[in-house]
Amino acid sequence: MLTIQPTENLTGLTVSGDYWDLDDLIHAIYEVVGFGNNSL
Repeated sequence: MLTIQPTENLTGLTVSGDYWDLDDLIHAIYEVVGFGNNSL
């Protein structure tokens, strides 16, 4: 499960989770911005 929390000064976000959740997030972001199945 992913957790997203604002930083102390509300200038960003802290995203935390296990490897597979973060990997799924990265792939979803790539799909939205148009990178498709490209890997890092």
